[in-house]
Amino acid sequence: MRGLLAGRILAFVGITLVAMNMRSAVAALSPLVASIRGDFDMGTTAIAALGMIPPLCYGVFGVLSGRLARRWGLERTLIVALVALALGSGARALAHGSLELVLWTTVLFAGIGVGNVLLPPLVKTYFPDRIGVMTTTYVTLFAVGNVLPPLVAVPVAQLSNWRVSLGLWAIGATLAIAPWVLMWWRSRAANRAAEPLETPGVRAFHPWRSPVTWALLALFFCSGFNSYALFAWMPQLLGDVGGVSPAASGALLALYASLGFPLGMTVPILVARFNAARALVFSAVGAYAVGYGGLIFAPQLALGVWVVAAAAGTLTFATCLTLINLRTHSPEVATATSSFVQGIGYLLVAAGVLAFGVIHTLTQGWVAPLAFLFVMSLVLIPAAIVVGRGQFVDDPR
Repeated sequence: MRGLLAGRILAFVGITLVAMNMRSAVAALSPLVASIRGDFDMGTTAIAALGMIPPLCYGVFGVLSGRLARRWGLERTLIVALVALALGSGARALAHGSLELVLWTTVLFAGIGVGNVLLPPLVKTYFPDRIGVMTTTYVTLFAVGNVLPPLVAVPVAQLSNWRVSLGLWAIGATLAIAPWVLMWWRSRAANRAAEPLETPGVRAFHPWRSPVTWALLALFFCSGFNSYALFAWMPQLLGDVGGVSPAASGALLALYASLGFPLGMTVPILVARFNAARALVFSAVGAYAVGYGGLIFAPQLALGVWVVAAAAGTLTFATCLTLINLRTHSPEVATATSSFVQGIGYLLVAAGVLAFGVIHTLTQGWVAPLAFLFVMSLVLIPAAIVVGRGQFVDDPR
């Protein structure tokens, strides 16, 4: 660890603080919706909008972040994103109506959308020799950001009010700005990393021209689609097919979410050190087959096993983020690739989750939606073949 941090402590602190704030703003809101509705009218439309904002913002601003980073540099772009995150987090706690709440929530998720994209190239810039370790670090912190806010949101709101509970997370976002301001200032003084990634006279790299990029997009889409669909519908799904109580459904959802910890801690290392990407992606297909097959054909036999298997399939998220760095030759290419994969990926995720809900509404059951999830996951098979070849996104073609 000493070799890992030598001369890079500030970058390490900055990356970890950013990672801790990339999920907390999402997870802190859902437990407080009932309290918020008690203070001002929030109709079904406003609640639905809040649910759709994250993947849409992640997609739109993920696509834009590559262009911004080329013009401003990684550090300056990240600082702007963190300011938006902190401002949105604080301002939405002071909202006087549902429209204002949605507006400021959009601002903070725009910041997260940019931050999501910039984390991989930041790791490649400052820790090119420790990609597996650093990816493990920030993906695990994503899981912490998913789990911690729901545990404290309601108790804090009971001790004070929902505004304090919701605005509390602006503190973390504000703290995350400081290391990157220092990094940017230090880089300016040294006339290096803070310069824009776009060099005059040099054409921007186009990641969509590489089959490796499309394989990475498949990995990212499948993990995001399955996660968002099940987080949205799992309590109702498990109650309908498994006959369990709301409390038991909530516990199983927590079990599903908790698998983010072991996956985040192991998958990047397996990919980076043991070149296990192909085997892991094929394993994800098998996990989805077990999970969704069990929920369709024998839901009451071993409900917890099926939930764990479905969660294991999302290992392609950490695999994708690790490969964005391992399959690119430079931070510039990693930025362009991350922007395309995450931007387009989140837009596809939003469309997929909407389609999942529509299929459930039309069929009034869960067999067709679960079958839809599994069929969509089959794109992982050709993706596994491509990422297992060891080719780079920017290899000459």
